[in-house]
Amino acid sequence: MKRIIQAVLCAVGAVVFGAGALTGVVYLFNATAYLAGFGEKVTVRIEESSTSGMSSGHAGIGTTLEDGRTVRLFDVTAGETVDARMVLIDIGKDTQAYTTAAAAAKDYIWIFGVVVLGAPALVFGFAAYVLSRGRPKPGSTTAEPTA
Repeated sequence: MKRIIQAVLCAVGAVVFGAGALTGVVYLFNATAYLAGFGEKVTVRIEESSTSGMSSGHAGIGTTLEDGRTVRLFDVTAGETVDARMVLIDIGKDTQAYTTAAAAAKDYIWIFGVVVLGAPALVFGFAAYVLSRGRPKPGSTTAEPTA
């Protein structure tokens, strides 16, 4: 029973850390796609300026002129109209768009998050697999007899 509980706890750890690592992979994918020229081109009217700082940054809010979608953008000022490209994989309440290559490149910081969260996810996943396999019963052999 103890092995089952350990296996379940390791599997939960793998899922939690894996979800964090997967979030980082999505940010990296979106940034790379923008830099490669992918993403729907839109014109956005900025309603709320973005802020940036060492400890935290706040995304600006804008509305696309084409269809009225609300999007989050960085490095923008309220009242301006900017050309942007939408991300390919959306996560979060509002869609994110990039206006410049520098804004997209900032998401490459997630490389560290993928490593820091992905390594424990792999360790926990491997531990859950090993623990779920069980132990052979005493006296039984798994090797074939030799004659």
